[in-house]
Amino acid sequence: MAWGSPAVGEWCDVESATPFVSAPWMIAYAAPPFRKEDTDLRQAFNAEVKSFIGSDEWKAIVARYGVGAETLPGDMKTETLCNAS
Repeated sequence: MAWGSPAVGEWCDVESATPFVSAPWMIAYAAPPFRKEDTDLRQAFNAEVKSFIGSDEWKAIVARYGVGAETLPGDMKTETLCNAS
């Protein structure tokens, strides 16, 4: 599958490895920062993200970039990542 940038209509010669498998410690998870006292904001944000990620709308957006449900974090939890040593 070729990767590209449909937003600008340009395609490049980069191919994704299928299946692409990484060791668990190699996976990078990103998240926006919140102040500790902004609990309500963080919970509201997390609820919206949880309802969006994996939705049909999300799948349609990421499909344009050759990405699909196989990139979802599965059962990984924030607590697990934050308590990893």
